[in-house]
Amino acid sequence: MLRGREFGDQVQTFSCLSVLHNAVVAWNMLQIEGIVNQLRTEGNKIDDETLSHVTPLIRKHINPFGRYHFDLNRIRQPRGGGSENP
Repeated sequence: MLRGREFGDQVQTFSCLSVLHNAVVAWNMLQIEGIVNQLRTEGNKIDDETLSHVTPLIRKHINPFGRYHFDLNRIRQPRGGGSENP
């Protein structure tokens, strides 16, 4: 857990969040490139003007504040709505 009121602790926390944020942005860039290539391969016309409006920074899952919420009840539910055998 990265918490603290000392300046050094805060620098460490923000440095870690910066690394995480940059990793997510890099991942988004790779994913966008793959999706665009796939769409173009399928015959869709995507020009560079349209791509100039796409950015990996504007995504809901990027959280620069390091606060994340995980709904454990939803995660633990079995897929398909059925019950699992013990």
